[in-house]
Amino acid sequence: MQRNVRLSQRIHDSVTGELSFIARLAQQQIRSTDGDEWRQVRDSAKEALRQIRQVIDTLDQTDKSGDDNPIVVGQVDHIRSVMLQGDQAAHAVNMHGRGLLHVIGNCSLTQKQEQLIIDMLNEVYANILRHAPDGSSFELSVLMDSNAVQITQLNPMPEQATRNGMSRSGHGLANLRKRVEHADGRLVARPENEDWTFYAVIPVSP
Repeated sequence: MQRNVRLSQRIHDSVTGELSFIARLAQQQIRSTDGDEWRQVRDSAKEALRQIRQVIDTLDQTDKSGDDNPIVVGQVDHIRSVMLQGDQAAHAVNMHGRGLLHVIGNCSLTQKQEQLIIDMLNEVYANILRHAPDGSSFELSVLMDSNAVQITQLNPMPEQATRNGMSRSGHGLANLRKRVEHADGRLVARPENEDWTFYAVIPVSP
């Protein structure tokens, strides 16, 4: 069990950061040179990131830490079920992607923290359905450990929004941001190049 956790952390720390840097560098080169070769580099880096997340997800599913705490198990199952329902709704309208839940250690949430995470996931999936281009792919990752819960989401922006630099941060995200900040966390949602990015971190109770 602990071996799987250490391996998951090692993969995440040593590989995903480098691949993210490669993808960003390639995107910058595309904007300046419009080169097909750089598009291939970017797409390959993103695919490698996706595969690594799947490997980590598989390893994390074997981690049974916290199984002796029925409250923690119930919270994780609740979050997982919300993500499954969101995935199914996205797939039903021709969106591609899958939310990945990574659990490392014993992550016990208060009722307010759990509800905030559920509300954020529902808002994230709702925004994917409302704004992501038809047939596009999305990425969603939830990392839970003994210190914090992190939610990271990425999807392409509609062409019109990309041209205008439109921000999709409406009342739903504004309200969530206030709640996250009230919980001593941070929420960032904004366009980045041609993608919409969402990142939130919520400290959890010790």
